Parts: sequence; C-alpha cells; structure tokens
Amino acid sequence: MPIAAAVALLLTAVGASAWYYAATRGPETQPPPVSIVIADFENTTGEVAFDRTLEPTLRRALEGAGFITAFDRVGIRRTVGVAVPDKLDETAARELAARQGLGIVLSGSVRKSGSRYQVTMKATDVITGKVLAEVSDRAPDAGGVMATATALVGEVREELGDRTTDDDPIFAQRSLSTSSFEVLRLYAAAQEASVSNKWAEVRDHLLKAVELDPEFGLGYLLLSGASRNLGRGQEASAYVDQAMAHTGKMTTREKLTTRGMFFRLQGDYEQCMREQQDLIKAFAADVTGRNQFALCASKLRQLDRARDEMKLVTQLLPKRSIGWDNYSLYSSYSGQFAEGEEAARTAMGLEPNDPFAPLALGLSQIGQDKPSDAAATFAALAKVPGPGATFSASGLADVALYQGRYAEAVRLAEEGAQADLKTKGNDRAAAKLMHQAYAHLQAGRKPAAMASSDRALELSKQVPIRFLAARIFLEAAQPAKAQPLAAGLAAEKQPEPRSYALILQSMTSRAANNPTAAISQASEAIKLLDTWIAHFELGRAYYTAGQFAQADAEFDRCLTRRGEALSLFLDEEPTFGYLPAVHFFQGLTREGMGLPDAAASFREYLRIRQTAGEDPLIEDLRRRIAKK
Repeated sequence: MPIAAAVALLLTAVGASAWYYAATRGPETQPPPVSIVIADFENTTGEVAFDRTLEPTLRRALEGAGFITAFDRVGIRRTVGVAVPDKLDETAARELAARQGLGIVLSGSVRKSGSRYQVTMKATDVITGKVLAEVSDRAPDAGGVMATATALVGEVREELGDRTTDDDPIFAQRSLSTSSFEVLRLYAAAQEASVSNKWAEVRDHLLKAVELDPEFGLGYLLLSGASRNLGRGQEASAYVDQAMAHTGKMTTREKLTTRGMFFRLQGDYEQCMREQQDLIKAFAADVTGRNQFALCASKLRQLDRARDEMKLVTQLLPKRSIGWDNYSLYSSYSGQFAEGEEAARTAMGLEPNDPFAPLALGLSQIGQDKPSDAAATFAALAKVPGPGATFSASGLADVALYQGRYAEAVRLAEEGAQADLKTKGNDRAAAKLMHQAYAHLQAGRKPAAMASSDRALELSKQVPIRFLAARIFLEAAQPAKAQPLAAGLAAEKQPEPRSYALILQSMTSRAANNPTAAISQASEAIKLLDTWIAHFELGRAYYTAGQFAQADAEFDRCLTRRGEALSLFLDEEPTFGYLPAVHFFQGLTREGMGLPDAAASFREYLRIRQTAGEDPLIEDLRRRIAKK
C-alpha cells in the first residue's frame, strides 16, 4: 500500500472507516453492522468551545461498539471521499447519507439553560425517517458537557443493540483522553487541516495538544502520521513510541491501531498482522485495519492475502480511490496484471488527481510487457499534482532500463533525483540514483555505477538503498565497500534486512568461488523472507555450482513471480528493469544443460533489449544463438 496514502487515511480513520456490506460481518453476538453519519451539533450557547469539538469524541464513543462505523464531517471527506456542506445539520446529513448508502444520522444540540447545559441527541434511520433513539440530559456546567454527551452516546448504542457499553472504558474517562476543551479543539482543528493535506498545520495543532496534555496518546499517534507525511521518518517513529507509552486512555480500537502501526514501522510485519487481525475481528468494517493488514501481509510476500483484503476494501468503499490503488498494486505484484490494470483504471475514474492510480496502471502495463503503454502512462503522470512528477521520473527511468536504453535511464534518473532534492525528497532521490547505478552496471560502466551508489548512500540510509548499493559494489568486484553495509544489515533486528545481508553474503561467496556457501546463504535468506531477489541470487549460486536443474527451477520461479520484480521492495518504486537478467541467466543455465530452448531464453533477452543497441551482451548472445 502507498505509505503516504496509508498515513493520510490513518489520521482521520483511526476510528472512521467504512459502511456495511453483506460481505462484512462482526461477531455473531453483535447486531448487524451499521453506519452512522454524525451531523454538526447545534450550538446555541454562544460558546465557541462547543463548535465542532463534540463530534470527534462522539465518533470514538460510537465506534467502541464493534458493529458501528461512524463518520463525522472529517471522516466523510477523507474516508468516504465526498464534499461536505458548510452546514451539516440533520437535514443535510440525511441527504448526504442517503446518496452514499449510509444507514443512520446522529444529530443533536447543546443549549444553555441558566447555569446548566442541556444536551440532546437523536438517531434517525436515513431511509424511513424512523427515530431509533432519542435521549437528553443536563450538564451542571460547561466542563460537564463532554461527560454528559458521552454518556448519552452510550444510551444510543444500547438502543441500537449494543451490550458492551458498561465495559467500554471511554464511558469512564468521558473524553478524548483528556478533559481539556482546548485539547479537543486542537484535535478537531488537526482533523480539519488533514483533509486539505496541510500536514505542517496538522503537526502544529497536535504539538500544542500534547503539550497541554502529555498523556494524550492518540495525539502522539496522529503526530506520527503527520510527521511521516512531512518526510520526518525518525520523528514519526519517536511519536509512535510515545503513543505506545500512553495507550491506557485509548479505546480498544485505538490501542490495536496504535500497536499495529508501531509494529509496522518497526518492521515486525508478523506482529503487525496479528494486531490487525484482532482489530478486524472486533471491528469488521475498519478499513484502516484492513489496509494495515494488507500492507504487512505484502511485506511478508503474502500477496494473495493482501490482494484479497484490498478487494474487500473496494467493496466496503467502492467510491474511494485509495482502496482501488492498493488493490491494483497487490494484484500486479501477485502477477494478476490485467486485474491490476482494471482496478487502476477504476481508481483513475474516481479521482483524476490521484497520483497512485496512474503509477499502478503503469506498473500493470509493463508487467503485461507493454512498455510503450507504460511509458505513456508514466509520462502523463508528471502532470498529476503532488508526487506525480517524482513517480513519473522513476517509472520512465525504469522502462528505459528494462528496454536497455541505458543512457536515457541514466539521464532520466539524474533529472528526477535533482528534482527530488529541490523538495528535500532525499530518499526518493536516492532511489533514482540506484536506478542510475544499475543502468551504468548493465551498460558495463562499473566505476560510474559505484559513483551513483555512493551518492545514493550520502542521501539515504534506508534498508533498500544500503542493500542495492552493496549489491552494486559486489557486482563491481569491490567487496570491501560492500562488507560494512552487509554487516550493518545483518545487525538489524528484523528479518528483512537480515535476509538482504545473507543475499550479499551469498554473492560474496559466489564471487570467491565458494558456491556451496553461496547456495546455503541464499537459501537461509529465503527462509527469513521469501523475496524475488533472493531466488534470483539462489539461481545464480546454483548455476555457479554447476547444479543446472536447480538453477533452472529458481529462474522459472523468478519468471512465475515476475510481478514482484515490478517493485523489489513492494514500496511502489519501479524496478522491472531487473527482470531481463533472468532470461540471460536462464539461457546460460539451459545451455549448460544442453537444452535446445536455451536459445529461446537468449532471444527473449534480445527481444527486450537489442533495439536500443546499448547492451554489451547483444553480440555475444547473437553468436550463442547462431551456434544452436
């Protein structure tokens, strides 16, 4: 799943997710799932403290019931993806809910009567107009309004069939992890700013909120999301750590979401999946949980599970492009390229300015061996706002690399990296420089490949950059430069970087003419994390050992799983330029076996890359084919 999209959804969907469809059911002891639109509460007190501050808390209180999914105005805009009128009173809320197929409207008011405050609340069936619950109570003063409103929500939940209200901690704390109206106001302001992607403003509001209430755990979680969207990765991780230290005042739903995000950022994808499974089991329509589950499943290369989960999300939110984006990506990664193309086109029809949709479309097209179509898609992507330009540069460079247009790949990657640096997108710039390094390597320019890798490492220390740079150094016969990077990856806690370290060790052993060790190390890498690149290197290790049947099987596996080569790290960074090498090495393997179809593998490599005329392997392969 696109990380930025996941974080954007997280900020407003810690509780607000999706409405009910027949495919989604909670535990059998619960009533059928329902969706609730929260109208803006009418405030006649003249006190601005009650303007749009109650609704986020009421949403949380409603969603403590596993069968309820609630939307305040921010959730409607972000998650449902439709505009909200400035005045979202009961009538406007019912009209909006009817158009979107949402079931219930919760409306209410706060009125002052002498020194007391009267809070009223009503739940109405959208279609029939039947009043399902109507409650009212008085608060002794302004400070008691939130407690009164929260208690009334408990009564509404019970009227709708909930039997867990007495056990829900939110009715004991009576507020959004705090009794401060100022914190509530800042939280609501952050929610509003997030809809317009004003992440700096979101961060400022939340920083003030946690300063006022240092135990505001949900604030730290949302700060992490805002910081990640601002490219402050270390800061985002620190805020998740702080959120984990303040889960005591969170709802069950928020605790599971927080822990899931914490484990994902830690790279502990198995634990992430477990947390999200618990979340989905209790709150079946929670799109955030399903998104996180699919993302962590994909990182474990459980791509069919990720695709199926996102397919369900598109049923829950058929008019929201993010779900279709992710469904498209996971479909293509799992080799279902036509399915990926269809989902991407659906997303583009829903949101013309969604940059992830054309990115997903381009990946599905090159996966179907339509590089010209993919190039046209990536070129048009440059005009899409937001990250469209940087996605475009990466996609075009990868298509050029795939086709053996190495000089063009180098130029496009350089131009894209320079553009990224102007916007302080160092990680994205580094990824493009690794495209450039691999293009230089394929063209036989090893010193230039190493220079590009060095530049990438100066910009980013992300795991993929360190791994790819070390790989370049080994291919350039410079193991001394690769060794510290491999050692650093081996020292990491999580399986993914340690798997990459073993791949590098396998390459080192193979270069040192120790294929037995190389086979063992690549096999161990696969046990830690079953990646496409690990199978490729295992195939090369078997080839070096003269175990041609085993090598052939590994290269077949790489071709069967070629969808994973679209993005080696499943991070939407295109890498299909790595695929043609499989045909070359499979040709060598089958040649070693004396098989006549070795020429077919060589021809496939030439079909992809000979037109550009830049590949140093072209003449050698033509000679090999002529001998068959």
